[in-house]
Amino acid sequence: MKTLKRLLLTSLLGVGILLTSSEPVAAGRIGGPIAERITIPANQTAVFDIPFAAGQPAVVTVMGNGMGSIHMALHDGDGNSALGIGFSDRKTASMNVYREGLFRVEVRNLSPTASAFTLQTN
Repeated sequence: MKTLKRLLLTSLLGVGILLTSSEPVAAGRIGGPIAERITIPANQTAVFDIPFAAGQPAVVTVMGNGMGSIHMALHDGDGNSALGIGFSDRKTASMNVYREGLFRVEVRNLSPTASAFTLQTN
């Protein structure tokens, strides 16, 4: 149980550093960073295919209005996955991109009502 708490705290600290860092993250998305406002119906999943360039990190953040709960996962074309880390409806997932291509972002609304969120990439 201590190990689980330590792992959770370490993960949360990493996310906090990512979200509050004043250094700009290199733009890994082909075409530049985006921020889109999306609404997902209750208990539904939205899927986004986002192109990322090789040699840059792929960073995807989902930020809701604090009223719901969201699960997020980032997948590359080779089957590697990164789960979103954070609280409730604020999650961040990142992955090193070694080969340019489309990355699939899956966002599931776990709430019993529709949930609005902003999807951002670097």
